[in-house]
Amino acid sequence: MKKTFLLTTLLMAAAAFSTNANAQYDDGRNKEILFKIHDIKANKDEDGLVKDCSFFVTFFNRTDHEIDSASLDLSWLDNTGNYIIEQANPTNEEEVASSEKKAKIKAQEKLVSTFVDVPNIYPYNQGTIPATLKSEKCFLLINDVQFKVTSCRLKNNGDNGPAMLSNSTNERNIESCSKLFKFVSPQDPQYYQEFKSISVAEQEQNKVNEQKYQLDNIESKYHNITSNLDSAQAILNDLK
Repeated sequence: MKKTFLLTTLLMAAAAFSTNANAQYDDGRNKEILFKIHDIKANKDEDGLVKDCSFFVTFFNRTDHEIDSASLDLSWLDNTGNYIIEQANPTNEEEVASSEKKAKIKAQEKLVSTFVDVPNIYPYNQGTIPATLKSEKCFLLINDVQFKVTSCRLKNNGDNGPAMLSNSTNERNIESCSKLFKFVSPQDPQYYQEFKSISVAEQEQNKVNEQKYQLDNIESKYHNITSNLDSAQAILNDLK
């Protein structure tokens, strides 16, 4: 009797521990797709001038949905010309009106941007992809990024197997999907706590995996096209 009671107590304790261990994922606030930017590098040309910036983007899928595919438009505000204008046009109401000065400063602000394709990531898993920004101002990448989800397709892996949750280009689905993505800056503790460290070997393997994924997509589309052509040809042959 005592052994049975002890076994029951241990099983209940184990179940309670398992529930607490996964509580962070059961909280709706944590149903997010976190991403961070890291390993920023300025690439120079043969004259020693910076031609572009390479970096990595790591995604942590902290949702119950598999990311089948998604695309993000990443942008950074470039207002480095503001300081020059401030120096050249000191505040002097007799020389220039405040509104004109603000207009000049605003005219110097612009966005630099690049697109990234999110890899296939299963629930509670992580993926890393390489990216490039065509700009010589790589220091902008340490600032917070503005992002827009331009396409998104998620899968809900239920009891009956994978089921499509959202179409990649449906505007309503993109808006819903956009709410899941959250940028994590180096000032956020999650930047260091939530992500696994990525080795150089893993980064290189991620490049290979991304290339293979893109080739598989091309092959799949080619197969679908040829299959459709064969079907069309068969119909035409029947009509003869």
